[in-house]
Amino acid sequence: MVKITIFIVVALIFSFVESVPLEEPQAECTPGEVKTIDCNNCTCSSTGVWGCSKRICPAECTQGESKTIDCNTCTCTANGIWGCSKRLCPAKCSPGEYKRIDCNDCTCTANGLWACTEKLCPVLKCIPGESFKKDCNNCICNLDGQNAACTLLPCTEKL
Repeated sequence: MVKITIFIVVALIFSFVESVPLEEPQAECTPGEVKTIDCNNCTCSSTGVWGCSKRICPAECTQGESKTIDCNTCTCTANGIWGCSKRLCPAKCSPGEYKRIDCNDCTCTANGLWACTEKLCPVLKCIPGESFKKDCNNCICNLDGQNAACTLLPCTEKL
């Protein structure tokens, strides 16, 4: 009698359990979609994940003022915007490795850290809808003529 009661209870429990289909994770964005966040350009990858540039956006400041953001130093320019180095903070690399960030050249030092030039890069000016290449990536100029959405391929060739 006890075995039959347990069987009936177990059968009742399973009859109330619904099978819920497993949902695939929702994509964060639609592949090819572009957007701008502050002064950074973002493009949706083929896997539905946003990839954005990592510029330090200009902020109002007083000429001569300075500050540090992570491992980057910033100085306020005469026109009241921040000019910052564009070092990749604690990123490790292989000694001798080379890459370009905006208009700055970076080389990996013997201790495995990036050392980059600190040129103040010119602001992008382009014709809305225009296609162009930046390093090894393809870009399309946004409607504002100041920003562009670019593919985010890791460029390995020296420019």
